Amino acid sequence: MTTEMRSYRYMLTRFLPVFGLCLFLGTSSCDDELDVDPQLSIDAGNALTTSQGVQSALIGAYERLQGASLYSGDLNLMSELLGSTGNLIWGGTFLTYRQLYQKAITTDNAVVSDTWIRAYSAINVVNNIIKAVDVVEEDQRDEVLGEALFIRGLVYFDLVRFYGLPYEPGQQNTQLGVPIVLEPTTVLSNANNVSRNTVEEVYAQAIEDLTRARDLLPDRANLDDQKEDEAAANTYSASAVLARIYLQQAGEPGNSAEGPYLTKAAEEANRVIEQGGFALVEDFSREFNNSQNTSEDIFAIQQTVQSNAGQSNTGLATFYSASQRAEIEVATTFLAGYEDGDERAEILYLDDDDVIRNGKYDVYSANVPIIRLAEMYLVRAEANQRLGTALGATPLEDINTIRNRADIPALTSVSLEDILRERTLELAFEGQLLHDLKRLRRNVGDRPYNAGELVLPIPLREINANPNLLQNEAYT
Repeated sequence: MTTEMRSYRYMLTRFLPVFGLCLFLGTSSCDDELDVDPQLSIDAGNALTTSQGVQSALIGAYERLQGASLYSGDLNLMSELLGSTGNLIWGGTFLTYRQLYQKAITTDNAVVSDTWIRAYSAINVVNNIIKAVDVVEEDQRDEVLGEALFIRGLVYFDLVRFYGLPYEPGQQNTQLGVPIVLEPTTVLSNANNVSRNTVEEVYAQAIEDLTRARDLLPDRANLDDQKEDEAAANTYSASAVLARIYLQQAGEPGNSAEGPYLTKAAEEANRVIEQGGFALVEDFSREFNNSQNTSEDIFAIQQTVQSNAGQSNTGLATFYSASQRAEIEVATTFLAGYEDGDERAEILYLDDDDVIRNGKYDVYSANVPIIRLAEMYLVRAEANQRLGTALGATPLEDINTIRNRADIPALTSVSLEDILRERTLELAFEGQLLHDLKRLRRNVGDRPYNAGELVLPIPLREINANPNLLQNEAYT
């Protein structure tokens, strides 16, 4: 991509993300985020016939991810609230989030519905981009296509983890996932009467998209170069999500089918660590609440004072920060799990009422890290430990890398439980809780990992509009 075009992409993505979306989406989608029309009109004839038009559409796709219903809010909150077994406390007034916390979700839950709508809106945007990619200038085409595939693969992976039963390694996984829609539509509506694909099929589609993205996207190992276009995914962003997917597929330790998944997880994580040019931020707290990506951010959602997920009723800072609604508390028992002197505990602070708050999202306009380098060390350590291998480093070396940054003593030996404990403490409140419990086949309170209440319902509005959509069994 030329310097001029990348500068253009950077300017629009940082300061005018909604403009890129409204270039080709009907204005109804830009009027009121809470009043979602069943149809999103796309004027593809006007917007997707030029290279610049397609690039503007791609900016709109990133804006879809930025919304509070996806990566700047609810995908994180749904995992942490639904997976909570006492590590946090919901003290807010929103019934929608309380239902998630209590594992008693109704099919008309607006959070569940808005996430579905926003996700399929993002998918439809990138489907239109993929369809029109031939009009993009040849020297930019692979990058545009790769970013579109990255977005689609990432979104499908998260959709199937929430709306479908867990992936079972070595099984056919015929349990229902979510509909796979690969063709663009000028009107996104359930009048298309799509059916749900299986969990196996959705995982396969996500892996296919992300593998293609990995091979198409540029190698921005130079961090200065990476920051110039900081909103965009690169080849290592795709590898990082693939590592996350393969670890999810590996399931619980000791199952007979885990080997190939763990090998792939270790390989993708190792590629990011060894070749990506990323580095752990020296001070753990400096990884969060930033207006610029850090050396640790493999992929992050960009926010500004002008464009963010919300300051009053939506977004991560709204619910976590003591300066805003502060409706999620951190349990004292969870804080007690950190060793004395662990810097990761310092970001969990006492507010004026002596309530423990999660300080990872204290600034509403700050970027939201989605995948960071520390997770790749943890993936590689877990995969190597379970395989009995040492690809890139030994599990002990990787865990001590994490512990060294946290300013706690190095271990002299490491077990799988040690690795999983470090993962829990390092990635606390970053949206991985429910998914980790499911892949490790661990109960959520008195509920088994595959309990129907731990899967989101297909939104009632979608069921009513589309006779081919089958509801999850727990909600019928």
